[in-house]
Amino acid sequence: MNKLSENTNMHNPSLKEVCFVFFYLGLTTFGGASSMLLFLSRELVEKRRWLTEDEFYKQISVSQCSPGIIMVNTATIFGMQTHGVIGAILATLSLLIAPFIFIAILTTIINKAVIDFALLNSIYRAIRAGLCAISLKAVYNLAKKNIVDIPTLIVSLVAFIALIYFKLPAVLIIIFGIVFSLIFGSFKEKHKNQGQNNA
Repeated sequence: MNKLSENTNMHNPSLKEVCFVFFYLGLTTFGGASSMLLFLSRELVEKRRWLTEDEFYKQISVSQCSPGIIMVNTATIFGMQTHGVIGAILATLSLLIAPFIFIAILTTIINKAVIDFALLNSIYRAIRAGLCAISLKAVYNLAKKNIVDIPTLIVSLVAFIALIYFKLPAVLIIIFGIVFSLIFGSFKEKHKNQGQNNA
């Protein structure tokens, strides 16, 4: 059963559609996690309406907290939610097949020294420059959606400083966010209950 069918406002994809879209994403998506988020959001939320924005960011949160590449994790989670284990396997394979073929061909070309490395480096620099803009747009979208109050702003700033200046592992940042959220949530709930009792 398609587990997204409870959301009557969204389109429920077939297994064929899921495989096609993740194959297309694997074929056309370049860059790191930030740029991937932008492409994923456009396909799954804006263009095809398979997920609401809230559902999308919930999946991304789970993907980021799980070991592995965010795009692969998202494909696995989305496939599992829509078509169970078979959906998870096929969505993940659909995503990976195009990059696998591309890397295999590129490696063969490089090993045979057919390509000019100076030209290759120039192409990569141009691609990376364009991806910077895509990444910034994705980060802006993510921040706009998730930094909604003082606590989330604090977590974001502390995480940024810890990553940039102290170079802490990402897993520690995730643990900090979880602990901070639990403590703040408990404090907020306690304060709310006290207010209700005083009323």
